[in-house]
Amino acid sequence: IKAAHVSEKTFLDYKYQCELAIDKIGRERLMSVDRLMADTMLAAFAREGYKNVAQMRMVLRQAFEYAFDNDYIHKNPFQKAVAPRTRHRKAIALTDIQRTILLDAARTEDGMPLLPLWHLESRLAFRRGETLGLMWSDIDFKRGTITIPRQRTPVGNATITKDAPKGDKDGSKIRTVPVYPDILEMLRKHKVDQMQRQLADIDWNDTGFVFVGAHGKPPAANRINKRLAKMIERANSAGPFLLPKGLRPHDLRHTALFL
Repeated sequence: IKAAHVSEKTFLDYKYQCELAIDKIGRERLMSVDRLMADTMLAAFAREGYKNVAQMRMVLRQAFEYAFDNDYIHKNPFQKAVAPRTRHRKAIALTDIQRTILLDAARTEDGMPLLPLWHLESRLAFRRGETLGLMWSDIDFKRGTITIPRQRTPVGNATITKDAPKGDKDGSKIRTVPVYPDILEMLRKHKVDQMQRQLADIDWNDTGFVFVGAHGKPPAANRINKRLAKMIERANSAGPFLLPKGLRPHDLRHTALFL
C-alpha cells in the first residue's frame, strides 16, 4: 500500500523500522501485541540510543491501524503508545588548525582513495551523501564547477542511490558549486589514479562514481564514518592538537559553513 505512494527510500525506511520492531518484540500474533509491549519496545530503543523512536512509533501506528480497519485486531496498541524523547547530539565544528591536521592525515590514509572527498566536505560544505553520489559527469573541469543532482544515502544497513539531493522534491535543490583550483586539481589526479586502478582490475565495474572501492564498487555510507574515525585516531596519536572523538562526516560540513 505504501510503496505506491512514497519514494523508494521512504518505503525502505518503513520496512527497516518494521523489521527492527519484529526483532525486538519477537514473533507474536497481531492480536497479542498490547500497549505495554508497544511502550516497552519504544522505551528500549530510546535507551539504546536509537534516534528515530518517534518515527518508528508513527510507522507502527499506521501499520496496526490498517490491521484495525480490516478487523484483524480490535485495538491499535500504538495509537497512544509513548515515544520517549531522545537527546540529539550537538553539532561539532573544527577549528582551522584542526581541519588542517585532519586533511594532512587524509593524505596518508590507506585503502580506497578519499582525499578529495574530505576537502569537498570540510571546505565546500558537501554532505556525505552528495560526495558519495558524485559522478564524473557532474564535474565541469573547464568551468571549475560541480553540479549536485543526486545522493547516496543509508537505509538501515544498506546504501541506495537517490536521483535527487537531500530534501529535493521539485528539482529546486539541485545546485552548481564553484570549486577551488587545488580541489579541482586533486579531482583530476584522482580520475587518473582511478583509470589506472580500472586498467589493473579485470573485475572492475565502471559505475561512473567519483569515489569507489574495490572493483569500482561505490562504498557504503557507514564505511566513510569508519574511515574518518581511523583518521582521527591516527592524527591524535601523532600530534598535540587533539581532534574531537566521535566526529562525523556531517560535522565537516558544519566546519566549512562555520569557517
